Amino acid sequence: MPFTQLRDELLVWLLAVPLKPKPVLCYDSDCDYELVTHLLGGPLPRGWKHENVFLKIDAERLAH
Repeated sequence: MPFTQLRDELLVWLLAVPLKPKPVLCYDSDCDYELVTHLLGGPLPRGWKHENVFLKIDAERLAH
């Protein structure tokens, strides 16, 4: 998919999510968030929060 199409589709998806309750983009690596903001050419749209959930992942539970 061309870069501009990917950016446009990501933005359409983000803007389609209701802002109440406040949406949170969760990621487990900072490079994931950096990729998203690079694709968007800036921060997430207004009303979005973001959170690195790496330390919240329960590796033992995921192994089963």
